[in-house]
Amino acid sequence: MATLKNSVFISLHFRRLGVSRKINKDRVETTANKNLVTLSKRLFKSDTYQRITRIQNQARSYVLSRAIETGLRGAVYALPTAFVSEVEDKLSEYVEAMKNEVATLCGEWPELIEVTAREQLGDLYRESDYPTVGQVAQSFGIEWSYLATDVPGELADISSGVFKREREKLEKEFEKATQYTKAIMRRTCLEFVTAFHGQLQPVDPTAKKKRPIHSTTLNKLVDFMETFSVRNISGDEQMVEAITTMKSLLSGVTVNQLRGSESFRVCIESHISDAVLDIGKLVEDCPVRQIILDD
Repeated sequence: MATLKNSVFISLHFRRLGVSRKINKDRVETTANKNLVTLSKRLFKSDTYQRITRIQNQARSYVLSRAIETGLRGAVYALPTAFVSEVEDKLSEYVEAMKNEVATLCGEWPELIEVTAREQLGDLYRESDYPTVGQVAQSFGIEWSYLATDVPGELADISSGVFKREREKLEKEFEKATQYTKAIMRRTCLEFVTAFHGQLQPVDPTAKKKRPIHSTTLNKLVDFMETFSVRNISGDEQMVEAITTMKSLLSGVTVNQLRGSESFRVCIESHISDAVLDIGKLVEDCPVRQIILDD
C-alpha cells in the first residue's frame, strides 16, 4: 500500500465552551431589514478562558510545525514517524496545562455568572444560557488519534472485487494527499521567507518608526528549514535544493547582526529576495487550489 513517506495520519480536534448566543432580533428597534441583521451577546468575559484558548491555539500551531495538512477530510495531518514521540509528549503537556486552567475557570464560574454576567447583560441575561460547573469541566478538550492507512483485510474474504476497488480508491487518495502536502510545504515556506524578507527591506529615513526585525520571524524560518528534511514526506527535490541554499545563507545569522550592520542586512536581503522569487515559482507550479480533494 503506497502511503506518504515515513509518516502516519493523525486526526486532531479541539473542544471548548462557546461564549456567545444569538439575540432575538424582534427585541431591537431598527429601520433596517432584519433579514440582513444578525445580533449576538457575549455570555461572559474571562482571562482564564482566554488562556485556555491560547493553549489550544499553541497546540494547533505546534502540530502544524511538525505535521503537514493532507487535504483529507476531518482535520487529518501527515505526521513524520520521527516526530510521533515528540508530538505525543508535547500534546500531553498542552492537555495538562489546559486542565489546570479549566479547573481555575470552574472555580470562578459561579461568581462569573451570578455577578459579572448577570450584572453586565442586564435584561439580556438568561440563566438557561449557562452550563453547570460540571458541564464546563467537560466542555474543553484536545483530542487526537491515529488513522488506519489500509483497507480492512476482511473485505478480501467477502469480495475480492470490492477489496480491489477500495484499495485503488485509497491509493488515489494517498496520491492526492502526497501532492497536497507538497503544495502546502511550498506555500508555508514562501510565507515564512516573505515575512522575513519584508523585515529586511530598507528603512525609510523619513519614517518616524523604523521597521523592526523580529527574532520570532527568523526563528520560524530557521525551524522550518531544520525540520524540512523529516517533513519532506512528498520527496520534493526542488524544495530540498531551495532549503539547502537558504540554510547555507542563514547559517549563524542572528537578528543582532542584521540590526547592527546595514551592509550585512542589505547583502542578506538581496539573497532572500532571490529565494522569494524562486520559491514563489515553485508555489505557482504546484498550487493548492488545483489539488484539493473532492468531496
